[in-house]
Amino acid sequence: MAKPLELLLPMKEMIITQDWGELNPLYEQYGFKRHNGLDIKRNFFDLKYPVYCPVSGFHVQDVIYTQGGGNEVRLVSDEPLQMFDLECYAWMVFMHNADPMVKTGDAVKIGQLLAVGNNTGNSQGAHSHWGLYRVDVKGNKLDTNDANGSFDPKLFFEPDWRENPHYAIDEADVLTLVSNNWKWYSWILAHPNTPL
Repeated sequence: MAKPLELLLPMKEMIITQDWGELNPLYEQYGFKRHNGLDIKRNFFDLKYPVYCPVSGFHVQDVIYTQGGGNEVRLVSDEPLQMFDLECYAWMVFMHNADPMVKTGDAVKIGQLLAVGNNTGNSQGAHSHWGLYRVDVKGNKLDTNDANGSFDPKLFFEPDWRENPHYAIDEADVLTLVSNNWKWYSWILAHPNTPL
């Protein structure tokens, strides 16, 4: 039997600005009706913020710009995982980033800085869209629903995630923390006029 998928929260003080499965006519232009992920941000004031890898045993499948998602970081599990009733691969995406901090093919670790969150693509304000999918070995979606075949990430950390949060950055090893700080402060220095 495959090991179960374990997710941590990809940012400190995470708040959800739009929940998975919410009905919204905006998504009809993309061929589905309900929100296909969680819209998250650190607080209501930050325009740029770090987005950390919430899993281990994944690699970066793609770093791409799309009209809807803006700068996207796409991750896929290295091997099948148990995701509730299915043994399958897990595919996740973080959208609307200012800049990705990883590249295609990178193996990623818990707490690693994936991107600087922002407001690129079809977005109504600074946030990160966190999508999760159960897929087969070829990347075909295994769930059929009107949320683009996605799966609710909250199912992996409810019901007490607000009272007892488990942040990915808190599980990062020392080398990852040093690398994160280097990348974050280098990005800030390279963008001196960007409000944070």
